[in-house]
Amino acid sequence: MTSFDKWYASDTIQDILHDMYQDIERFIQTTPEIEFDYETETLYPKFVRFIYNVYQVHKKELFEPYDQDMYDYFTMKFSSDLVDMFMRWRYLSTLYNLSLFHYVADTSIDLEYFLFNHILVQEPYNDEKQENNIEDSIDESDV
Repeated sequence: MTSFDKWYASDTIQDILHDMYQDIERFIQTTPEIEFDYETETLYPKFVRFIYNVYQVHKKELFEPYDQDMYDYFTMKFSSDLVDMFMRWRYLSTLYNLSLFHYVADTSIDLEYFLFNHILVQEPYNDEKQENNIEDSIDESDV
């Protein structure tokens, strides 16, 4: 097993991680329903550790969504995009002659878990206009 410091010291690893993180940034910046929960200076090191732990040494992280309904929404809305991103990363890893994302248990689900825990997802059910209409209906029915 390669130590984290030795693994991360590779210019190739740093290049691919930078490219991968830029994919995440583009995805978040072009998707109005989500936004960063952390500054890059905080999130990038977490991302690097995540890739090392999950896809290099295959140490899966325990995932418990903080809100199951929100997680279900996130999954239904973005899983296809995240699978596409994962597949690009797998291809990129092949181009760099790396073994990242080629282990039999490597899937995009871990990326999904990571992003759900580190970004803000807009509440899809919180429509203020709808809430006001419901309140008005309730008020009128009491008359």
